[in-house]
Amino acid sequence: MFNYFRNRKIRNIFSRFPSIDYTDKRWLIKDLKVREDRLRSTLHLHRSIESSLIADRIVLIDQAINILVSDNYKDNLEECMTIRMVYESILK
Repeated sequence: MFNYFRNRKIRNIFSRFPSIDYTDKRWLIKDLKVREDRLRSTLHLHRSIESSLIADRIVLIDQAINILVSDNYKDNLEECMTIRMVYESILK
């Protein structure tokens, strides 16, 4: 049930993205940090091929956090797409 409401909030935020307010931006940063921590904690449980994919995902999430913190994404399409790539499966 929690995933339903979280995914709904993510879709709502990305319907206005990149013109989001400070609270939505802060919520996205918190969500990205939770996702990154969850992936880091399970990284040692996967095989080498899967762990390299998870490591790539962690790097992508870290880039998205840095982009949101730096606040340069509003005028840069490439940085907007980096952030969207993290949530690609939810936004389909």
